[in-house]
Parts: sequence; C-alpha cells; structure tokens
Amino acid sequence: MIRFLLAAFCLLPTAFCFAQGGQATALRRDPLTTERHAAGYASLAAAVAEANAAGGGIVTLDNVSHSIAADYTVPSTVTLRAPGMLNVADGKILTILGGIDNPGDAQIFGGLGTVKISHISIPLILPQWFGATNAIQKAIDSATGQATILISAGYSSTEAVSNPAGYAIIDLRRPNEVGIWSHLMPMRPVLNYPMGNDLRLTAHGPADVYVGQEAGAATTTSTTLIVGANNNVLVGSTADFASVGGMYLRIGRGTANEEVTTTFTIVDGTHFDITCANSHGRE
Repeated sequence: MIRFLLAAFCLLPTAFCFAQGGQATALRRDPLTTERHAAGYASLAAAVAEANAAGGGIVTLDNVSHSIAADYTVPSTVTLRAPGMLNVADGKILTILGGIDNPGDAQIFGGLGTVKISHISIPLILPQWFGATNAIQKAIDSATGQATILISAGYSSTEAVSNPAGYAIIDLRRPNEVGIWSHLMPMRPVLNYPMGNDLRLTAHGPADVYVGQEAGAATTTSTTLIVGANNNVLVGSTADFASVGGMYLRIGRGTANEEVTTTFTIVDGTHFDITCANSHGRE
C-alpha cells in the first residue's frame, strides 16, 4: 500500500511534489488552470519564459516582490496576475507587452526604474498600480501609443503632472462628474450620419448641455479660507475674472474640499470677497 501511494504522488504534476522531511516545495504550475506561480521558479523571468514557450498563459506574482535588475520585456503572450510587486532597479526598463490581471487595482510597480506598458494589450493604465506618490505622473510616463490613463474614484492624490504627449486622461474623482484632461473625439465614423457628424450630443431641454470654459486662475497668499465670509482675500490678479450673473469660482481644485461658489465679489485688481462652504488650506 505504501509503494502504491508513493507511485501515485510521482504521477502528479510538479505542483504536488514533496521534498525530503515532508516539506512541500513551492507551487509552480496549477494542474487545473496551467497558470504558473513565479514563486516556484528561480526567477520571474524563468516562469515567464516557460509560459511563453508553451504558447502563453498566466504567471502569478504570488504576493511577493520580484526584483527587475536588468532591462526586461514581458512578451505579449503572457499575462501577469497580481497581487505582487515588480521592483525595477534605477536606470532599468521593464516593458510590458502582455496583460495585467489586477482586480483590486493594488500597487504592482515599484523601484526607481522605468515601466513601459503596451497600449495594445493594456489600453487603460491606473495610477494605483504605481503606489501613492506621483502615481499619475508615473502612469503617464509608462504610457505608449494610444493608451488612456484612468484615475478612478478611489485615487486621492492631487499632484501636478506633465503630459507633453497628450495622452487621454479620464478623471472620475469628482462626484457625478467625468473629467477629461485632454480632448473628446469620436473613435470611428457613425453609420447613417454624414462626415463631420461623428460625435453627437443630444439634450432634452435648453439647459441640459452646458459648455463652459474656466477663464482664469489665481492663487491666494492667505494661509487659509474659512467657512463663511472671507473678505479682501489677496490673490495674484483678478484680471481674468468677472463677478456677473452666471460666473463662478472653483476653489481648491483637485482637493478633498473642492467647491464651486457664485457668492464672490471682485474688490480690486488683487482682492476678492468670497463666501465659502468649506475650509481650504494653502496649496
């Protein structure tokens, strides 16, 4: 009976082999799904190479940190599954041509190196993948081709960014609003509409569609704005503003206390009287 059991173990895939002393080895390949577990290989690259040689598949990061010490490319045939971390060494480049399976949107990229993500396999890039510091900028820097940056409602950072390539950025952080950082355009011609009418906006009433432009920006030198009246608030200039019907001020843009108020008066070229519903610290 003992000989029979030992023989049965040997017939099972390597995922179920046991080392001496009764200690189980790391799981390498799931016998039911054929996904490979990077922790069971000498390196992440070894797991990816085996998956690629087999025609592709999923390599799980196994909730451990994987060091990327040299330039490395994940082929288009392989999808990396979170949780886990890919720490790219300073001066090195990790190129992702395959997919990323990260249902919890957890951080998966770390280190001081560079990440580049193919827009063909991953059209949407989330800042959360890069942690909590300068993550929007890191997401932009990782983009290629026609990639889009998606800032979900759960992302709270408000750092300034640079987007010289003009990647599309969709911002869902504001309640009941969809922010589009770059431009809105149709992706393909609409059937049964003449050329030039590819993007159609339909409203059911005269006030249903409002198109406006925030004409100016000013920074206050005050330490804080309090709830209620704030008189003679010193700003750089009020030249681009007008306190007439329909005009408003957006205060604390991109912060947790962001608000829009129509209760303000231009005192002179450098001062406002403003009534706030929220308090605001100096940015």
